Amino acid sequence: MRVYSGKCLVEGAAIAPIFVYRPPQWEDCQTVVADTQQECERYRSASEKAAKALQERYTKALQSNSEEQAAIFEAQQMMLEDEDFSEQIQTLITEDHRSAVSAVMETAESFAQIFLQMDSDIMKSKAADMRDIASLVIRFLQDRQLIFDSMPAQCIVLAERLLPGELAEMDSRKVLGIVLKESSAHSHLAVLAAGRKLPFLLCPDMDLQDYWTGQVAGMDSAQTKLWIDISPETAESLRRNYQFTEPFASTLPQKQDTQMATAEGFKLCLNIGHPKELTSEVIAACDGVGVFRSEFQFIGKSQEPDEESLFEDYRYAAEALKGKTLVIRTIDIGADKQAAFLHLPPEENPALGCRGIRLCFEKKDLFVKQLRAILRASAYGKIALLLPMICQVDELLRSKAILEEVKKSLRGEDIPFDENIALGVMIETPAAVLIADELAREADFFSVGSNDLTQYCLAVDRDNRQMESYYNAQHPAVMKLLKMTAQAATDAGIGLCICGELARVSSATQILVDMGYRQFSVSPAFIPLMKETLALCKR
Repeated sequence: MRVYSGKCLVEGAAIAPIFVYRPPQWEDCQTVVADTQQECERYRSASEKAAKALQERYTKALQSNSEEQAAIFEAQQMMLEDEDFSEQIQTLITEDHRSAVSAVMETAESFAQIFLQMDSDIMKSKAADMRDIASLVIRFLQDRQLIFDSMPAQCIVLAERLLPGELAEMDSRKVLGIVLKESSAHSHLAVLAAGRKLPFLLCPDMDLQDYWTGQVAGMDSAQTKLWIDISPETAESLRRNYQFTEPFASTLPQKQDTQMATAEGFKLCLNIGHPKELTSEVIAACDGVGVFRSEFQFIGKSQEPDEESLFEDYRYAAEALKGKTLVIRTIDIGADKQAAFLHLPPEENPALGCRGIRLCFEKKDLFVKQLRAILRASAYGKIALLLPMICQVDELLRSKAILEEVKKSLRGEDIPFDENIALGVMIETPAAVLIADELAREADFFSVGSNDLTQYCLAVDRDNRQMESYYNAQHPAVMKLLKMTAQAATDAGIGLCICGELARVSSATQILVDMGYRQFSVSPAFIPLMKETLALCKR
């Protein structure tokens, strides 16, 4: 038995046979092309087929209730159709008589290198997108397909690296986990793996061997370990510990009951990014939606969405919840999330720039449009409003004034809405915590964004892979800020919820409960584990 230590990119555990994946080696055709017009046509044809394939991946992701995953393939399609990208390829063909394969390879790699030189890990991750796009186009140029015939019925995939498109084409029913030598917690691959609830480990020291295929492996994110040819004793130990360390019921034989009631005195809500995530099973398992991230309506769009499309999404979600609360966070574009149609100027430090409520004030027409859509939808279910990145009382008062303007406008048009819609504040910065008592006098509830609060408290970029060891959501300073926030909410008698990664960390739950937190908002996959954890907590 070989044991490798790694880094957890997506939580989970699995025991299954190994499938060692080696990506296809494309021919680097450097032959001089005589008929450049025909070669350009070959490229355009392959590009069109690739765009269609990306559209199919996008649609499939939507059908799987993941707008976040769908946005990856929508962004790739936009990159594929970028004029600079296409023109550079065709220039290499027409002027240098390069083959289409060679031109695609060189152009994609040149674009990838530009992304890799950027400071942000989010932007660096786009290098993999460029290579993914090139791989797809070349497959159509050479009329070749990815073959997974030898993949076992259930397996753990081991590879040097993996592109998002390669994972997308693997049968999701077969893959129970992923272990790579090269990747990032901020890669699109990690997003896809999380969406599929696939345990994902990064093991840079793994000496990948082809003969491992078929051997049984075990992986556990809690121990950040990979076991090759796992021993029966270790496998049995992993199975015994599974219910305490593994929130994803699909990866091991044991199942967890998502329909069990939330422990008395607690509320367990959902973080979602798209209304289609609200399946009947998910709705039955939760007490409402704690954070509905509305960015999916804006990211990847070439045009600003209209009020009607925003309204329809909110109404759908409100009606689906059948009386359970839907908390909609207003647009939080900026930092690591961008919308092309806004044409925002680049910022040296976007995490400290025009994002959240600041952007809403800069783009007031867009803010008003979203508020109108949310208020209109509030006539169809129980909706609450949540404002991101509030750092000053004046920002909250200004937002309330704009909200009142919108209400007045709707009244004038005889459009029904909830006159008493709750208005909450995201507590995401130390500044917000330090004035939490003042904010509590003007807000109906607090929602603590633990990810950003940790980032701003510790001055650690949570998207910077080199700083990951410094990012600690349970740092004493962060915990003090959480306690101060809870005290302010309790003293004012307003609602209090915690979202972000810390909300689902079992080792922190009792500590948060002792502080006064009773409402937790997590991704749907973590509902079973959190129900078990809350059931054991002492109030």
